Amino acid sequence: MAADKYIALTSGVLTGTSAVQVGGAGNAGKIVALADTTGLIDASMFPDGATATVIVNVGTTTIANGDFVYLTAAGVAELAKADAVGTIAQGFCLVGGTSGNPVTVYLQGENTAKSGLTIGAEYYLDAGTAGAITATPPATPTNVVQPVGYAISATRLHMNRQRISIV
Repeated sequence: MAADKYIALTSGVLTGTSAVQVGGAGNAGKIVALADTTGLIDASMFPDGATATVIVNVGTTTIANGDFVYLTAAGVAELAKADAVGTIAQGFCLVGGTSGNPVTVYLQGENTAKSGLTIGAEYYLDAGTAGAITATPPATPTNVVQPVGYAISATRLHMNRQRISIV
């Protein structure tokens, strides 16, 4: 699909100019176009530190698309689980990875790698399955109740981390 154009006045002449999808000094001052496949603004359009992501290696596990993770003191991502305070969710991975390989951890935003969600329902970190979420808060003593967000469609969860409580 051809990029949308806008009218620009350059040296006194009106011309059709394409919007850009990726950033960099060469594209400074241009109008932003959304990415064709995701409808989102490419992260390269933002200055360092403006996006809520971190790229780290996977620890000792395999992370699936959409899994919730926490970051260890060693700086790696592991699957989050609501069975202990030290393993609560700090973010999620839209694209998973395997041990020792890099993944992008989203610290906020929409997890679009989920399915079967109930629109409007609040979801919690699961205490039984690492990386998973549930619509039912954990009820076992010593489990952590961590709301992680709410469904805005059957496949999109808006991450909204809140305070945790211990059952």
